[in-house]
Amino acid sequence: MNEFDNIFDSQKTFRKLLEAFSFPGRIISLEAISATEGLEFLYPIFMTLFDHETCFYLYCVDETKIGRISNYIGQKTGSKIRDVGDSDFIVLLNEPTPELIKKIKTGDIEYPEDGATVISYVKNITNNSTGGIGLVLSGPGIKEETYIAVDGLSEVFFRTVNEHQDYPCGVDIIFVDSEGRLAVIPRSVKMEVKAWGL
Repeated sequence: MNEFDNIFDSQKTFRKLLEAFSFPGRIISLEAISATEGLEFLYPIFMTLFDHETCFYLYCVDETKIGRISNYIGQKTGSKIRDVGDSDFIVLLNEPTPELIKKIKTGDIEYPEDGATVISYVKNITNNSTGGIGLVLSGPGIKEETYIAVDGLSEVFFRTVNEHQDYPCGVDIIFVDSEGRLAVIPRSVKMEVKAWGL
């Protein structure tokens, strides 16, 4: 597994993120980068988006890992650890409670860009599986509709996020799965939870 190259890998990861944001629901492959705690697919995103001017919050059901992983990310990127409501980036290693989701900042009409970006690590992302929660996406960057299934988060998560969105305010969501697949749902996109085949 390769070490992260601050120039080459940052540029490559940025281009992949740009494509994912431009075409919501499109699945793109990331390359694994040497990192601690099983972060090999998340690490290039941290190194590309985080810096000393940003701050982040990390959620994990295993509380013994939170401090260790947060300190690792902070040391590698220069980004500061903050409470969930004050953070530019929210890293979810597991599904959070609805109460936590509601604390994530969404910006306001004057400064909608202050809304946070959620980076969620999930089991699996696919465009054609019946596994996980099926989502119908529509809006900018999508011709009519597109479909995506996310395994590792419940329907409650997506319904709570939807209640939290009020474009141009809201949150952008970056999904990364255990095989290095990447997909993005920006706040500008309508997200509908729907059973596959209906």
